[in-house]
Amino acid sequence: MKARMRIRAKIWWVGAWLLVLGGSGVGAPTVELELNSYITNWLILGPFPNRVVEGELGGTNRLGLFTDYLTEIGGEAEAKLARGVRVTGWGRVEATNITSVTPEIDLDGVYGMLDLGVGYAFVNVRVRREVEAYLHVGSDDGVRVWLDGKLVIDMPGERGYLADENWARVQLRRGRHRLLVKVDDAFGAWKFGLRFVDEAVHRELIARQIRKELRVELEGERREGEALRVRLDTEPSLTDFVARVVGRWVSGDGAITQGFVVGLGEFVELPKGYERAEKVRLEAWTEGIPGREVRRVVNIYGGPISVVASGLAVRAANVLEGLTRTDVTARLAPVSYTHLRAH
Repeated sequence: MKARMRIRAKIWWVGAWLLVLGGSGVGAPTVELELNSYITNWLILGPFPNRVVEGELGGTNRLGLFTDYLTEIGGEAEAKLARGVRVTGWGRVEATNITSVTPEIDLDGVYGMLDLGVGYAFVNVRVRREVEAYLHVGSDDGVRVWLDGKLVIDMPGERGYLADENWARVQLRRGRHRLLVKVDDAFGAWKFGLRFVDEAVHRELIARQIRKELRVELEGERREGEALRVRLDTEPSLTDFVARVVGRWVSGDGAITQGFVVGLGEFVELPKGYERAEKVRLEAWTEGIPGREVRRVVNIYGGPISVVASGLAVRAANVLEGLTRTDVTARLAPVSYTHLRAH
């Protein structure tokens, strides 16, 4: 019986992968836009070197994520990628189609547990009707994403994989859209996962990333006689949908002295007359975050010598995570208070 196809394809199983290699000249994969589902069919190109140099302030920097390895085929923003395309300046690097049976694209599964590497993944996305969506991507390690030649996500750094960690809101017109992902690796796992989601799923994904407790910052730089102010926000901060913080001040004897409603990231003032109170308790919680209520309870002790805030968000864990000038200890340093004790 005669074969109907002259082009032979070799098929390998690599872990959780089905890797399909075909003849050159075949275009890059085109997938239909399916909101909320991961894209698992890609054309990959790599690996490229991820050169390490010493940083100005110590440590090391990896340059691969910021090196355009595709200049000979149009550059990263305009690269013409298809199966069989080769980049000759970096050894035998040839574009190959892959289909993953998992949401994550495991580049270690393709390139064999390579460290200090850089790889590209490309796909065409066909959109049947115009839609506003959210592009979500997670990666190990750093990632950059171009949509139709525009850099929409730029997230360098060394990190473990967290699905849907970074996102960008995009407008997808009817037709075909070019999507290019670039992922670098330091050591260990090397992977990414990407999908377009609708607004409802986007809001749920953002809510999942929020810590269970509000971030509390005591404003320390203030004039004599001005009320102590406390800033309340989520961690990380929310920027793409509306929520608010509802709360109350409770005096030392348990009486509610004042309620409040503020937006995320806004300040609330200590009620007048309590600047030198022995203790005032701040209770606050969020409203408007899908499927999650973020709460905090903080005790503030006032006096001419010291202020003591107690609560999880001002524990030593925050110090270990790296405090900024807007955080509690740094902000209180210029004031007449001599110490901040967290417990």
